[in-house]
Amino acid sequence: MGNGPGSRRNPSELPWGEEFGRPVANYKQFVVDWERPFDCYCYILTGGNIEPARYQRWLEKLEDATGWSEAELVSHGHRVREVLAFLDSRVEHPPAGGTIRCQLPPIALRRA
Repeated sequence: MGNGPGSRRNPSELPWGEEFGRPVANYKQFVVDWERPFDCYCYILTGGNIEPARYQRWLEKLEDATGWSEAELVSHGHRVREVLAFLDSRVEHPPAGGTIRCQLPPIALRRA
């Protein structure tokens, strides 16, 4: 990410743009406003419908940018999905338009 070989960045400081762009990643009925790009990137990585070549590119970029392993990145992505699933389970009556705007605060960073 332009910081020299072997450099690492705190995941909470990973910005939008650079190599990842600003992807749109929503969850079911939620239009998600991502407060931290890293959460969004890990969410996308664990989507299951990401093509293998794209998965590998994102994985390598995230590993290089953060120093986190694939297992750690995937684990964080699953935690993000668990939070969104919890929010989804709490909505009893979806709005007439079918979507809810959701500001997702940063998910706790835990390394193995």
